[in-house]
Amino acid sequence: MFEIVQAALEPFDFQNSIGYRQDLVELEIPSTEQQEKVDEIKKAVEDALAAGGKDYVEVKIRKYNLAKREQYARWSDAVSGIAHEFKTYKKYKVSGVGYQSKEGLMRIFITMKMKSTDEGAAEHASDLYSMAEEFIKSDEIWPHVKEDPYKIVVRTKDKKEFVVEEGEKRFK
Repeated sequence: MFEIVQAALEPFDFQNSIGYRQDLVELEIPSTEQQEKVDEIKKAVEDALAAGGKDYVEVKIRKYNLAKREQYARWSDAVSGIAHEFKTYKKYKVSGVGYQSKEGLMRIFITMKMKSTDEGAAEHASDLYSMAEEFIKSDEIWPHVKEDPYKIVVRTKDKKEFVVEEGEKRFK
């Protein structure tokens, strides 16, 4: 099946991901691609599979947002660096680090092992926020992500979010 699909995709210079299962071929295509070309690619693969005696194999197209994927790639080093630092050392009391892009805004989530009511939780959240901000603005990370708006979200074990508003630092 692999050889059949590769041969069918060759004229299209297909550079995207391909998933294979016993009865399914899944092609990833950027959402910016013209629908006519997507249909042409799908038909070429279906026809090649049928000609190769594999007409029972379904061909699915999965479209992805290219801009969002590129944004995640830009931020992966920053987030993995923050996660490595905070999760390697117990003193940081961090249970998780993640990120999400929504409407162009990259949000970095840092989840503390502390509750908002624990002694020193606000100061600790403030320190985590500052360290993450400093890392993002470092000479090795900032040139890769500086065009993207971002927000650092520090959360507690009891799901309270640390905020800085009008000079006041607190949980909400």
